[in-house]
Amino acid sequence: NEINCIQTLLGHNYEINCIIISNNRLYSGSSDNSIKIWDLDSYYNIITILGHMEAVLCLEISNNHLYSGSKDKTIIVWDISAIDSNIEVTCSMTLSGHMGSVNYLKISNSRLSSGSSDRTVKLWYTNPFNLNNISFSSI
Repeated sequence: NEINCIQTLLGHNYEINCIIISNNRLYSGSSDNSIKIWDLDSYYNIITILGHMEAVLCLEISNNHLYSGSKDKTIIVWDISAIDSNIEVTCSMTLSGHMGSVNYLKISNSRLSSGSSDRTVKLWYTNPFNLNNISFSSI
């Protein structure tokens, strides 16, 4: 039983901080402030998304939306529904509220949870996008 590397994907200018795979696509977030979307059949970089002012630290996907958390203290919600039509990925909205880097994102039951270096977890209602959030401080 051996595990072999089948492909190396090159393209980011700085270290890669996070990856997520969905629908035969790999999404990578980097300290070059970008997100790259790769096709896992061709290993081709389909598109590079720019929008954060600092490193992309975490990614999550749900219902044709990509969520990215960053050292710039924001979460950007990207509409990825038109990727197959070669239409540009667009920013649906930017969520602000953390006082530190957004290090972790998870979606469950129409809620986006975000964890930050500000020692808080915030819950965001994602269906429909409702910016009311509940903040929990860590001990």
